[in-house]
Amino acid sequence: MESVFVPQYALIGTHPPDVCPMSNKASREMAKKAYAQLPSLCKKLNVKVLLDLHLDPNHMAFMLFEAPTAEAVRDLVTMAGFVYYLDFNFHLVTPISDILKNVDEMPTIF
Repeated sequence: MESVFVPQYALIGTHPPDVCPMSNKASREMAKKAYAQLPSLCKKLNVKVLLDLHLDPNHMAFMLFEAPTAEAVRDLVTMAGFVYYLDFNFHLVTPISDILKNVDEMPTIF
């Protein structure tokens, strides 16, 4: 029996040094509050955090989620307050094996 792939979404967050929670008191308090409420928001929105990493030494973070929709992830980062101090690149995640299953059906340009 083939396993069902739950949609995954990747967020790469960045911020300038002046709003970094390590150097900015307001951002620090906001980050602490965001992380404190993350478990309850995840439960409410049916979102699971698979990875949550800081990309040292840059002002970047990488988060990987399982969620029923992209909107659930958007709502999570908005409701948690991450959007106040992070700019995000948002990506749908597809296992490479799934892409390779259908690669011959994709048109080529070269």
